[in-house]
Amino acid sequence: GFGYILSFVGTMMLVAGGPTAETIRNFAALYIIGNFIAIGATLFLIGPGAQCKKMFDKTRRISTCVWLSTLIITFSIAVAGVDVGFVVMMLIIQIAASIWYSASYIPYGRRFIIKLFQSTCFSPCPAACDPVIKIAT
Repeated sequence: GFGYILSFVGTMMLVAGGPTAETIRNFAALYIIGNFIAIGATLFLIGPGAQCKKMFDKTRRISTCVWLSTLIITFSIAVAGVDVGFVVMMLIIQIAASIWYSASYIPYGRRFIIKLFQSTCFSPCPAACDPVIKIAT
């Protein structure tokens, strides 16, 4: 609960303060700390061994590494005061990685995301998603 509260507070700070460099950096830091606390809570609930086993299962090993890496990189650059455009770009990549990771826990979740992209963004060339389908399933 506390991790999600921190993420929510970060979001409210961003909404209330407007999209300034400082509020974006504060949002990124609070949002990512909230994510780490949420991971820690799950570790506490199901145990570190079971959590790591699930996170690094064959089907989600790559997405776990990408998601955790983007969390660390985004937090580091937000705190270090790197250009806010780069922070926003990393936040977008981190959220996309989080969605892809989370979808691996939902039956056919990744397949749904791929089908959504095939029917919208990649509708002129749906075969462009075929390599992702092979990796995701």
